[in-house]
Amino acid sequence: KGNNTEMSADVLGLSMESNGIRILEPFDTSLKYSNASGKTNIHLSVSDVFMNFTFSILRLFLAVEDDILSFLRMTSKKMTIVCSHFDKVGIIKNPHTDQTYAFWRPHAPPGFAVLGDYLTPLDKPPTKGVLVVNTNSITVKRPVDFRLIWPPLVSLGTTGEEIDNSDLPWKTEEDGSCSIWFPEAPKGYVALGCIVTQGRTPPPLSSAFCIPSSSVSPCSLRDCIMIGMTNT
Repeated sequence: KGNNTEMSADVLGLSMESNGIRILEPFDTSLKYSNASGKTNIHLSVSDVFMNFTFSILRLFLAVEDDILSFLRMTSKKMTIVCSHFDKVGIIKNPHTDQTYAFWRPHAPPGFAVLGDYLTPLDKPPTKGVLVVNTNSITVKRPVDFRLIWPPLVSLGTTGEEIDNSDLPWKTEEDGSCSIWFPEAPKGYVALGCIVTQGRTPPPLSSAFCIPSSSVSPCSLRDCIMIGMTNT
């Protein structure tokens, strides 16, 4: 209502089992959140919690703890990690050649920022991962806007006349047009990848992030090709 926000959630009879053994007996919890006049209130209540311990359950907890700690040790010091999980954004097809392209968005773990989408020439997930940036090591910012780079709204034909590209033959699975956008970075930052949307609606600003200009350096196209061949 207006600038005031109120939310509440209730969970009844929450329990946990492993291999048929109940670890947590059913318990209830509720969460209430409110933000009014710039003041935020959070209220959490939990009923009595009873846990059943056995040697197998203790081993399970210790194994989970080791996995979590090893992941935190591995990622907290790294500026980037390789992300191999992707969500499909869309597919476009050329009706004249039956060529299919698929667009994928990296699904980064918490604390890491995505720099752009991934393109594959077939309707298959990427076989290699992409770098995502550790936001605890590098300060990232959202773009200030997006610039449409494909398809251009107007182009020149073979005779020099302007051609309206608003209805290109490339179509998505839903028979709607697909567009590619490049982030416009804030001052002192650079964007390294494009974002894909269905239709002509610009993507949300949270779709990709920009990194400081001081974190990158210019290089020739030859150097980029050699790096790609080295990583292949």
